[in-house]
Amino acid sequence: MRVVHLVLTAAIPANAYACFIQPEGLAEQHVSEFFLLLGSSATILALTLSIRYLTNKKRLWVPIISALVLGYIPVCMYILFMAGVAGPGGACGRPELLQAGQTLLVSFVAILVYEIFKYWRAKQANEP
Repeated sequence: MRVVHLVLTAAIPANAYACFIQPEGLAEQHVSEFFLLLGSSATILALTLSIRYLTNKKRLWVPIISALVLGYIPVCMYILFMAGVAGPGGACGRPELLQAGQTLLVSFVAILVYEIFKYWRAKQANEP
């Protein structure tokens, strides 16, 4: 019996819970946080495009294509979650929106880090 208890304790995460009654306003809070993540992602994408424009405006299409490719996954997540095909079952609120927003934000931050690195290398190469 102790072995079964040990296996169940190790297999089930400590922060897992079932949602029988959704707290008041949690879904609206998740939607507003999603729009905050979406706005942050748009700001980071604009900053990325600005940096690429300063570095090499002839290759401005590179971060645009990267954003489209990396933005495909969160869009598919959003569509599948809204259709009810995939997503966290039994969770409170709208956590699927948060997952899609966080994935989009992390993807755009990765593109921004790459563009900052390219900008830094270009500035280092131009210094005498």
